[in-house]
Amino acid sequence: MFFNRVNGKCQLIVIMLFSFFTFLSFSLLAADCVHRQYTPGGQTSASYTDTGSETASTYACSVRTGDALNNPDSYSSSHSATIAAKGSTIIKVFSFNIAGDSKNWETRKSACYDVINTRKPDIIGFQELLPENLQWSLDNFPELGWYGLTIEGSSEAFPADVEGESCRIMYNANCFSVDSANSGAFWFSSTPDVSSEGWDDLRYCVYVRLVDINTGDGIYLYNTHWSFSSQNSRTNAARIMADRISRRAHTEDPFIVTGDFNAKNSDAGIQILLQKMTAVVENRIDRIFAENGKYELVSSEIISNINGTALSDHNVLAAELTITE
Repeated sequence: MFFNRVNGKCQLIVIMLFSFFTFLSFSLLAADCVHRQYTPGGQTSASYTDTGSETASTYACSVRTGDALNNPDSYSSSHSATIAAKGSTIIKVFSFNIAGDSKNWETRKSACYDVINTRKPDIIGFQELLPENLQWSLDNFPELGWYGLTIEGSSEAFPADVEGESCRIMYNANCFSVDSANSGAFWFSSTPDVSSEGWDDLRYCVYVRLVDINTGDGIYLYNTHWSFSSQNSRTNAARIMADRISRRAHTEDPFIVTGDFNAKNSDAGIQILLQKMTAVVENRIDRIFAENGKYELVSSEIISNINGTALSDHNVLAAELTITE
């Protein structure tokens, strides 16, 4: 009986020591954890936990999405998000078909302000941007610079009485400078180096090489708006884009592509692009692509509205990326 009591006490001591060291281990682990909570405005939210480890990990990221004008409070979906290694620089990218002055621009401009102001993207690829949209952006976000052409192909500096929709790139001028010698546009036609109509009206891709002011590292951003009516135009647009991207001056610099592609994943043009890049976030016909093997996805969002006010007849696509090479 004496030995039974001794054995019982030993077991109790062992259990208490085990519990103490288990608690200590979890406490130290928790101290090294970083929790990043995303709670954007309106019906859109996403969250993930970064373990603070030196290597990347993959987590589930819940993203609230919707059908812009038709059903702003619609469905919810889940995406996987890869958490980058601690210390990596995160690049925040938007693709945004802003729909010009249509779709009640005066009503929705405050929501457009909120989505940019709260998320503070480093780079925005705008489609269907009118001069008044551009002026509104410059007035409200003085840190943003811009690069681009009008749909007519004019290279005149805004606001020199240019009209028409445009694909323009806006960027955080506190972080990046433009390498103008390696920036420009090409048209989807048999003469892509000059402003020209091709297989469906005047369609083009604008691109910019942005140089990090602090590190000197460069990245390319390509922004485009494909034809909605011509498959031949979309296929040829993809071929020209793939060729021009592969022949960029600084192939050591990674690239990102934003746009309204007016195409599903099965489209021949999209399939051509997917040979060289990955769609890190997509919704219906809009996408953000990143060069294969050069980026890790940190988080993604598909944003339809802010507090019930639709941003456009398209959703805003947002991606946070880190460069892996």
